[in-house]
Amino acid sequence: MKIKRVIVTLLLIVIVLISIDIISGIWFWNKYNLIFSSENFNNITTPILTFVAIVIYGLALFTSINQNRIIYDQSIQPHYLEEIKKLKKKAKKQNLDNLGVIKGEKVNLLNFTTHLFSTITNLTKNVEFLQDYNDYENGIEHGFLYFKEREYFKLLMFIYEFTIGFDIKFNFIDIKKLVQEINSSKLLENNKQILRKKIKKELCIEEYLAFIEFFDKNSGHIAPLLPMVFERFNIENDKKIIYKPITDTSLREPYDWYKKNFN
Repeated sequence: MKIKRVIVTLLLIVIVLISIDIISGIWFWNKYNLIFSSENFNNITTPILTFVAIVIYGLALFTSINQNRIIYDQSIQPHYLEEIKKLKKKAKKQNLDNLGVIKGEKVNLLNFTTHLFSTITNLTKNVEFLQDYNDYENGIEHGFLYFKEREYFKLLMFIYEFTIGFDIKFNFIDIKKLVQEINSSKLLENNKQILRKKIKKELCIEEYLAFIEFFDKNSGHIAPLLPMVFERFNIENDKKIIYKPITDTSLREPYDWYKKNFN
């Protein structure tokens, strides 16, 4: 578009110069100061017309190149759209064990943030969890075997699937690879942006970003810290359990890259 504006500007300048030349010529002719000469006329007009022809040719060439780019984009865009569909289908098929915590619904890599949020909300309503959280705030420590006997232990097990984040990490690797392929392609920048927006929407990246940002802001306030009962050292030695924000786990790993590439 910048090249097109430059060419149009040059054309306007040429038109103005020719107009000035004609008007000044008429003025001089009327004053009997200009004697018409076909040779002089040719010397003046030939370079101008040549320049105009070059500009017009350049504009036509630019238009042709731009049209070829658009045709090229249209030929390879379906490939990336198909890849997005494949990733969405794969993420939806990746069912996670809800351990009976989520009734009547399957949890997958597209909807997990909704179910994870509701599970943490249910945890904050559990009487035993509230008692143990109060102990934590008052410096009273408990080990793994203690938590294993609590009625909300299944909720912690469900949350653990996401704090360790293996499935989320593999999904992230696939998405990152596709985005990098799109970014390094010869697609027009506008079309690259459209594809990135589609990935963000179809693979529910916006929901993930919102989830991380909410718990970054509110953990320890309206959102609780969570007991990290499944850290290997704690399980083997029944040591005191450390409470952390959920965003201080592997769940957060894709956040910075997503935020940078899907803004």
